Amino acid sequence: MNGDVRRRSVCMALALATILALVAAVAAWAEEIPPGPDMVLPDYIGQPAKAHPLPNSGVPQNPNIAPNPFFTAHSDIWMSDTADLAGPLGRNPVVSSTSLPGIERNSWIAAGGNIAFDSHGRPVVFVYDIGWASVALLDPDTLDVVSSYPLTATPGIGGEGAQKSPYATWSVYGYLDNRDQIHIVSESKKLLTVAETGSPDHPVLKQVGEVYDLSPLVDPTGDRITAVNVDFQGRYWLNVGTSAKIYLLNPKTAKAPYTDLKWVWLDIDGDYDEAIKNGTALTREGAAYIVTTEAMYRVDAGADDQPRIVWKVPYETNGEQRSGQVELGSGTTPTVLGEGKYVAITDNAEQLQIVVYRTDARLDPGEERVVCKVKLFEGYGGAGANSNSVVGSRNSIIVQNTTDYLFDWETGTLTTPGQPGMERIDIAPKAIQSEINFSPPGDERRRNHERQDAKAIAAPEPSPTMMLRDTP
Repeated sequence: MNGDVRRRSVCMALALATILALVAAVAAWAEEIPPGPDMVLPDYIGQPAKAHPLPNSGVPQNPNIAPNPFFTAHSDIWMSDTADLAGPLGRNPVVSSTSLPGIERNSWIAAGGNIAFDSHGRPVVFVYDIGWASVALLDPDTLDVVSSYPLTATPGIGGEGAQKSPYATWSVYGYLDNRDQIHIVSESKKLLTVAETGSPDHPVLKQVGEVYDLSPLVDPTGDRITAVNVDFQGRYWLNVGTSAKIYLLNPKTAKAPYTDLKWVWLDIDGDYDEAIKNGTALTREGAAYIVTTEAMYRVDAGADDQPRIVWKVPYETNGEQRSGQVELGSGTTPTVLGEGKYVAITDNAEQLQIVVYRTDARLDPGEERVVCKVKLFEGYGGAGANSNSVVGSRNSIIVQNTTDYLFDWETGTLTTPGQPGMERIDIAPKAIQSEINFSPPGDERRRNHERQDAKAIAAPEPSPTMMLRDTP
């Protein structure tokens, strides 16, 4: 029954997730997000669509997290951003929105970069701004705040380029487990568990269980823990984003003050100057896929809980933060796809590229680690940027263009809108060469790429800013 409740809420989840991710600033005193300025376009364009079901994504279910795709914004442990659920078809669409009144905060801006759903179909949202962060439980019908739990956010804002980001942003890299408990980082150094206490009808978010205070690990070096995830074995993977260290915390064996946690330092060229700006994709076998500001890594951990680098590959980078990205280097959390055979990111080349790697620990004779590299958004989307995880379903990848997007956190205003574009790349394992087809308005071009084993089909249209849900 709980699964059915989650499924009934998924269309609203798509709407709310998109609103929270793309509408960064809202007025705290308003119940709903106020509409934008008048436009010449009609309120509704198109007509109800016919359903065209897709094959199941093939992503395995981690037993320690909420059912796919409800445990985090990226849907599942592979970070696929897919949902094996029916979506809205445009029948009597309505828009639901909320400005999240009632959440304890010290500014009128509330940005949401993560959303999950509990077993009662209630949205669990992770929100933040400069100097504050919180996790909140919402009513699935009214979007009213049922309960919230304030976190201790790291104050300040920073970044290597024009687009700055609050340090509190990293508070959103938490997840919902299979018991409706939220696992999240507070103060950039404490791992908390926040549970739904009270009754099912009147839940109250409250910190429960052990607080893993990792101050002795990060304070001496000025590091910050920027993400937490859990593997199939129930172990926490902790990203130390400022120095590219990965710690493994096994709740069954870890003891305070946690100074003996096993770890690995990710480095491609011996200077140890990399950082981790995104999350981690995990597999059933205990492999973790992590991208730093310079390279892509596979890290495994066996029964001894010691993380070890299995392979590492540098990607192309111009050494600068791209216009339209929050991060220096790649802007993507890695995405596993193709029944676990591949992992994909976007790089930081002069013209943005999708890069697909083979996940195997060892390659067969004649194989290369990089399956393909394909340039994105050429001819209509600037140099390309992607400050988001790519969508990965079976052998298909969808990438969003965020070039030139610039949000001013100090004033809560959009300084520059992003360039248009979404592109789909299909991995064809036995292809002789990769191919990308463009079809922008009034232009038909085809470009061939020298890398093997993939083809891409581009659909250069502006991405939607809001999803709708059907009503009966």
